[in-house]
Amino acid sequence: MLRARLTGEGAGPAVVTVAGKPGVGKTALAVHVGHGLAAEFPDGQLYVNLRGAERSPLEPDAVLDRFLRALGVQGAAIPDDVEERAALYRARLFDRRMLVVLDDAAGEAQVRPLLPGTPGCAVLVTSRMRLAGLEGAIPLDLDVLPSADAVDLLARIAGRDRVAGEDDAAGLLIERCGALPLAVRVVGARLATRPQWSLRRMTDLLADERHRLDQLTAGDLEVRAGLALSYQGLSDAHQRAFRLLGLLDVGTFAGWLAAPLLNIPVEQAERLIDDLADVSLLDLAGMDATGSDRYRFHDVIRVYARERALTDEPPDEIRQAVRRAAAGWLALAEEADRRLPDTSDVVTVGAAPRWPIPPGLADRLLADPFGWFEAEQSNLVAAVKAAAAAEADEAAWELASQLNTFFWIRSHTRSLHEVQTTALAACRRAGNRRGQAAMLALLSFALVAACQRVQYGESQEMLSQALDLFRELDDQHGQAKVHNMLAEQLHIIGRHQGPAAVLTESLAHGQQALRLARSFGDRMLELDALGAVGSVLHDQGSWTAAETILTEALRLAVALGANRAQAVALWHLSEIGRRTGQLDKAATLAEQSLAIVRRLGDRGGQARLLLTLADIRIDEGLLDQAATLLAAAPSTADRTDSPDMHAQILHTLSRLRLHQRRFPEAVDLATAATEAWDDLSATVYQAESLLLLGDALDANGQPAEAHQARQRARHLNPT
Repeated sequence: MLRARLTGEGAGPAVVTVAGKPGVGKTALAVHVGHGLAAEFPDGQLYVNLRGAERSPLEPDAVLDRFLRALGVQGAAIPDDVEERAALYRARLFDRRMLVVLDDAAGEAQVRPLLPGTPGCAVLVTSRMRLAGLEGAIPLDLDVLPSADAVDLLARIAGRDRVAGEDDAAGLLIERCGALPLAVRVVGARLATRPQWSLRRMTDLLADERHRLDQLTAGDLEVRAGLALSYQGLSDAHQRAFRLLGLLDVGTFAGWLAAPLLNIPVEQAERLIDDLADVSLLDLAGMDATGSDRYRFHDVIRVYARERALTDEPPDEIRQAVRRAAAGWLALAEEADRRLPDTSDVVTVGAAPRWPIPPGLADRLLADPFGWFEAEQSNLVAAVKAAAAAEADEAAWELASQLNTFFWIRSHTRSLHEVQTTALAACRRAGNRRGQAAMLALLSFALVAACQRVQYGESQEMLSQALDLFRELDDQHGQAKVHNMLAEQLHIIGRHQGPAAVLTESLAHGQQALRLARSFGDRMLELDALGAVGSVLHDQGSWTAAETILTEALRLAVALGANRAQAVALWHLSEIGRRTGQLDKAATLAEQSLAIVRRLGDRGGQARLLLTLADIRIDEGLLDQAATLLAAAPSTADRTDSPDMHAQILHTLSRLRLHQRRFPEAVDLATAATEAWDDLSATVYQAESLLLLGDALDANGQPAEAHQARQRARHLNPT
């Protein structure tokens, strides 16, 4: 393709620009193409390294002097004026067919005087930046090699038999080279001169990022040297941006991030980032949901950027830079959390510094708060880790707190657990009691809500510790929040395992949370407590009392715009309607709840409400509608991390098969549900599935087995 473009006919000289990051093989490609086109350009080739990546690139007049001498012009006949030199150069090329290779161009202004003026000649320009302003040029972006091509290059250098014998190691080796051609060539050359080495040994040498560039050198081939050339050609401001960005373990990122990191205005930060992309030290990675351009480091370039930071920046500035970046993420996450269509799950607030968000930026980035959170999700996890490592424990736990609502809504429970445990460890190291209390509370709830075996006792201990810490700090808001969380946690345990005393204890904590919230007038906490009390009364079978409390909670949720609380209250009221035989009312309430959780994007909530509606339709005898609802639930549940969802689906599907008189299937599904609940230690639900199994076995003509199933159910849940 490149050969065809250079040899094509046209009104003027064919000009092709090849852009790409350091080490991607631009010069090697130009030299290779030049050799291959020798016959097409019989009058010869002109080559020059323009040193565009250096701070002092070659001036066009110096290049023209060199070219004119190569074309046979005597030194005394070469004009002093650059325009006259360019005119003489073009005149000399007028009737010739020559290929001009301009390697490592700094920009369009350096290249323009070196372009021939007539067809017959062709120009191949390589540069670390896209020369978009070069009129009539055909651009070609050169990127890293596809994995298969990178392995093939490695095999050609190190030996095909050798690489073929270690396929997995070869793939990992390419990954650690980032498929960068220069890095692959270096690794291949090292292996070629060390036949006793396995590919696995080379892979292990590259495992430690701190010393990776030390290993990527072989003779005069050195990855670091090429990167250093680009780095040294940057201005001081661009160098600082490059190396400080390298400190952050981010995937893709938007340009605003450099503002808090460097402590500069957003507009200046975004220009610096865009400039680094122009010279191929950053890659453009598309646009996110906020309309912001996203950038990323190539892995090897990021390693070099971090190396420069650790070399050129004092340790205290490194810590401060990371803390500034964390302050930026915290400020935006806090604002995004406020803009979510739901109430915040923050337990308490600390004193971590916040980046002062410039006017207009929050509206630009956070018009869709879900979109911003999704775009930044992996970076926010990395930010908590970075803050913890930089001894910014206050920022770590506050940022982890601000992520709680979004991560729960979107069921990112693994990420949530990761940030909470990271922040808790940082607070323990620093003796930060408020941070410990907040993280213990949130982490304990995550453990129970995930329905994981043998973690109930651990999570209750965490909440007890959190409550003691908040009492020591005289933080009544924190105490009320923890009482409410204890109520919810014990409620879950009571629903899963019994006995009835657990629900009684849950109710007491909910009522205490309600008293505290009303004592200092916190309406949101009051709403949480009403929901907790009402849900426990519901599970205790106190239908009238539960309906009264939950109706009050629903009115307050509507008044406060607390969407998720509305959905939960509607769901519980729907369940009460179903239990009391008011199926039309139950269906209406469940559909209202489902509409809310769909707007919230709460995938776990959607799955549960689809199951609730399916159960109602089974009760109504509308089996086709129930089947449709059940068919939608698994695809929703598959995207959640809730391990009890599968068991609930099996149980409801067994009920449907029983009513459809497909008795063998009903038996199999009820058996599977029983086993799934057993895996989760959810004895109350297991007992319900055993009773269902008894009904299915009876219907299937297996009365003895049905009796055994019911006996097991009574043993698990005597009430």
